[in-house]
Amino acid sequence: MLDQVNEMIIGGGMAFTFLKVLNNMEIGTSLYDEEGAKIVKDLMAKAEKNGVKINLPGLDCGPESSKAFADAVGRAKQIVWNGPVGVFEWDSFAHGTKNLMDKVVELHSGGGDTATCCVKWDTEDKVSHVSTGGGASLELLEGKVLPGVDALSSA
Repeated sequence: MLDQVNEMIIGGGMAFTFLKVLNNMEIGTSLYDEEGAKIVKDLMAKAEKNGVKINLPGLDCGPESSKAFADAVGRAKQIVWNGPVGVFEWDSFAHGTKNLMDKVVELHSGGGDTATCCVKWDTEDKVSHVSTGGGASLELLEGKVLPGVDALSSA
């Protein structure tokens, strides 16, 4: 996706891997992707080379991160939101995702756990597209061939 975007918010479980690798942040028992960790620095270098601004929150977004993310959404011509930016299932950590949802429903679309966020806050009818495609949606947007789509296309 770094060849196709000008700004990216990396939140939720994926953010912990980035934060641990980049900032040596203690993440306790939070999600950590050992394989993904091996490419974090390369991804950040590619983002810098391509002029892509990367935004990273923590367990939830505080007011400053929420404002930065809202500003990023406001600058965007299109949003692909592939999941929450915090542990939205727990009300005490849902504020950042709710704030982002409020901004996104003014504008764009989402997929993956974003669809679950839409259901939680009754915003399914306020975005242009909601799916549960998740990571597969990102791969499709990157131009990769999805096995299921390929099989149906060949039939």
